[in-house]
Amino acid sequence: MSSEGVLSSGPVLHVVQNRPLSPEQWYGLTYVVFPDHQELTVCLAQVYACLFDGFEAMPPAPR
Repeated sequence: MSSEGVLSSGPVLHVVQNRPLSPEQWYGLTYVVFPDHQELTVCLAQVYACLFDGFEAMPPAPR
C-alpha cells in the first residue's frame, strides 16, 4: 500500500496532523518510552494504518 493511501484515512491522518499525545502522556499511559514526538507519531500512524487501513504489518515495539 502506498503512503498516499495510508495518509488519506481519517484516523491515520488525524494522528499525523494533530499528534494528540505527547511522549510523556504516552509513557504515563503505557510505560513505553519514545525519544521524541516524531517517533511516537510514526509508531501510532503505523498502528492506526494496520488497524483501520489493512496495512500488512504492525510496527516493532520501541526498545
